[in-house]
Amino acid sequence: MTGSIWPTRRFGVREAIYLTLAFWTFTFVVFQAPALKNGGLTLWETAGYLIIVGIGAALSLMIYGATLLTRALPLSARIAVIGAVTMVAAILHSVLDPLIFVISADAFGVAAPLPPLIDAFVFNILIYVWIFGLYATVLGLVYTSLAMRDQERRLAAATAAAQEAQLAALRFQINPHFLFNTLNAVTSLIGSGRNVEAETVVVRLAEFFRASLTRGVNDLVRLEEELDVVGSYLDIEAARFGERLIVDIDFPDHLRRALVPHFLLQPLAENAVKHGVARAKHPVTIAVRAIAHDAALILTVTDDGGASTSQEPAANGTGVGLANVAARVQALFGDRARVSTRTEGALFQAVIEVPLQLELKTKQVAA
Repeated sequence: MTGSIWPTRRFGVREAIYLTLAFWTFTFVVFQAPALKNGGLTLWETAGYLIIVGIGAALSLMIYGATLLTRALPLSARIAVIGAVTMVAAILHSVLDPLIFVISADAFGVAAPLPPLIDAFVFNILIYVWIFGLYATVLGLVYTSLAMRDQERRLAAATAAAQEAQLAALRFQINPHFLFNTLNAVTSLIGSGRNVEAETVVVRLAEFFRASLTRGVNDLVRLEEELDVVGSYLDIEAARFGERLIVDIDFPDHLRRALVPHFLLQPLAENAVKHGVARAKHPVTIAVRAIAHDAALILTVTDDGGASTSQEPAANGTGVGLANVAARVQALFGDRARVSTRTEGALFQAVIEVPLQLELKTKQVAA
């Protein structure tokens, strides 16, 4: 019950108590059913069964505690520990069962001799192994059901967040102001005889559109492809801002095949342009970096245009923004990913940390 089959929504003590009470209430009815059918129901036996059921409930909560304490262990280790605790509960209950009936009978003044302990134990252990095993199974089914619902919720949230990101990106791409600025930059380059540079901007604009429109909302892409999209966007903006925008993209060669959600970094680059480059009077460097640390891929987008303005919402609502990027990676990866920011003087840095995946996959990431 670790990883994807352990629900993020906690199955707490209150829920465990409700489940345990329901389970042992049903067990009490089963225990009393033969006596009810035959008309042989006695007060001292009923009192004994109540005590037995109470002890069974307490031992069942011990099994629940074992599921909590072992949730960080591998699945095979968890099954072994929970199985051992279940067996201990069955043994304890089998030993106590005949003693409880003798004590109950004595309290009500009924002569009930203590049965042979070995015979009683063998009879009871066969019953209680099944009872506590059934309880542990029910508990496992509850966790599995919650985990499946949690996974469905996260996948639905990931789809919604990714769709919102893509729609916002599409709005940005067809934004007349953006297209006007790009075409105006191309016209200026052609007018000044810089035809090669103008052609480069047009090519990068086509690459940007193609990358935006040909991928699914939840597709994973290679890091080199994602950085190429960011490079296309920044090259287009560099044609408009000229020497005011300096682009620096760097990542180690062994991370080229690392997998990241499509269009993850472009919103951060967009924020850096809008709130760093556009408002600065001096050259601004936007640096995009990727490194691996342990089992994590760490992506950073840094600008030195003035940290005090970089955290504001994107102008005109066209940028996805840090909040939506954070919501998207949280929906896709849960607690295994995070988005953070830091400022240092004029520097503003956005950091995305996601699980490192190097194998090639083309569909949604597992939640």
